Amino acid sequence: MNCSGPLNNDAITQNRATAIRKEAIQSDYRDFILSFEYGYYTAVHKEYDCDWQGEEDGWVGSHPILSSRTRNGLKEEIDAWHGEAGI
Repeated sequence: MNCSGPLNNDAITQNRATAIRKEAIQSDYRDFILSFEYGYYTAVHKEYDCDWQGEEDGWVGSHPILSSRTRNGLKEEIDAWHGEAGI
């Protein structure tokens, strides 16, 4: 049996992706919880909440939900939000 075949490489890739995803899900940065899903890193503030504001406004969140293709890009988005919010 060839151990470097496509099946074995796919299994290694899946294991690495799972490890990266677990690390991303379990991490946080400046009061945001970071996660990775469907090729994007996403950050949701720990105190995020939303309320129904009626037909005109719909659901309104208390904090933004940020996303980026890279983890570092997401951290830059969070830093920019903190700068704009004056935090």
